[in-house]
Amino acid sequence: MINKKYLDQALRIRKDFKTTDEELIGLKDELLKVNNDIKSTLDKLVELKDKSEEYTDEETFLSDVKVYLTEFETQANNVNKIYIPLNDSMEKLKLEEEQLFEMLVKEYPHLKVENIVKEVQDYLRDNIDFT
Repeated sequence: MINKKYLDQALRIRKDFKTTDEELIGLKDELLKVNNDIKSTLDKLVELKDKSEEYTDEETFLSDVKVYLTEFETQANNVNKIYIPLNDSMEKLKLEEEQLFEMLVKEYPHLKVENIVKEVQDYLRDNIDFT
């Protein structure tokens, strides 16, 4: 039988994963909007390139390009502000899960890996609210 402290740790990791995953799903619409904004800005840059011959001086052209590049950079930063912290959280949870599994294998050498996995899964199933 696996010590409850390890099972509770697995439960916390699973709950944190579920919460973070729900946050990522909740951001889908916002990320799609930012993605569309980025595509629109790229389209504007292509239009600007296609009309570059109409500019009488290079300085004005470069100034207009800079406006769209700044807009693009702002939008890319917005995506990073939204996504990176959640992605980092998921990576941290994955590492915690791996470390816990390694600890369980060392702590319970008499148990087969399949038995460790089954006991943890059973505990999670009995203790997680899936609503």
